[in-house]
Amino acid sequence: MSISKLTTVVIVTYNGIITEKTLRSLNKKFRVFIVENSGDKNFKKDIEKKYKNTKVFLTGKNLGFAKANNFALKKVKSAYSLILNPDVIMSSNQLIKLERVSQTIDFGILTCNCNELLSTLVGYSNKAEKFSINKDFFLKNNKQTVYEIPFIPGWCMFFKTSDLRKVNYFDQNYFLYFEDRDISRKIKLLKKKLVLIKNINIFHKLAENSRVLKKEEMERSWHIRFWHFYWSSFYYYRKNFNLFTAIRIHFSKFIRFNYLWFYYWIFGNYNLSQLNKYKANGIWSQFKNNKAKPIPNI
Repeated sequence: MSISKLTTVVIVTYNGIITEKTLRSLNKKFRVFIVENSGDKNFKKDIEKKYKNTKVFLTGKNLGFAKANNFALKKVKSAYSLILNPDVIMSSNQLIKLERVSQTIDFGILTCNCNELLSTLVGYSNKAEKFSINKDFFLKNNKQTVYEIPFIPGWCMFFKTSDLRKVNYFDQNYFLYFEDRDISRKIKLLKKKLVLIKNINIFHKLAENSRVLKKEEMERSWHIRFWHFYWSSFYYYRKNFNLFTAIRIHFSKFIRFNYLWFYYWIFGNYNLSQLNKYKANGIWSQFKNNKAKPIPNI
């Protein structure tokens, strides 16, 4: 079996949840590093027994997306590194195509076409950076296959490993969300392009970890996710611009979330009340410069 010497695949998992269809395919032709954000020795033993070209690293605790990816990326010796979410369906043939494209164009980060990608890019909203997305570029009759885009979503990021070293990998202050925008920005500062390959189509099974939870657990999971989203959003603008810009972008959101927190509490909708409470607290915690924790104390 011929294993690619060009690319190493890095996948961060939590509680052992991973799309094995992808792993079965990629493992045949690529070296795969899995970082499991727990100490689950049975998961490590099972995966490494079934997939000979896969190495599982156990962190012993939940390090989050940025720190866990950095843990594996610093061990990569190949020219390229592919970061892939555990709920992405991708074949080895698609990655081979991505490798071939990487040899023909100048790039900083590559990604593949994916469900939800258009809405993610069109929804790329900030008041400090400017980048327009033409919705027509996804039309089937458009023959263009390579596009420069404003940032590369974290579910599929193909790097030159040397570029990752130059930007000192992901910023580990992020626990969840915006680390992809942050590293995209750092790569762009190297005067390199963020590129979408339209004719390589992968599938992202969004929020797969949450789907195995009970209703109450799922609601709690989304409360925590939104806390991290707004903590990370505030931190991103504070870090890359300034505190005033972060406040300007988030002030109206903070007021609205606090209003909705009490509004839903008065009318007895505990879930939506808590959701808005967590959103507001994520902004407030970052404003106070508190560190992001796996499970915030509220």
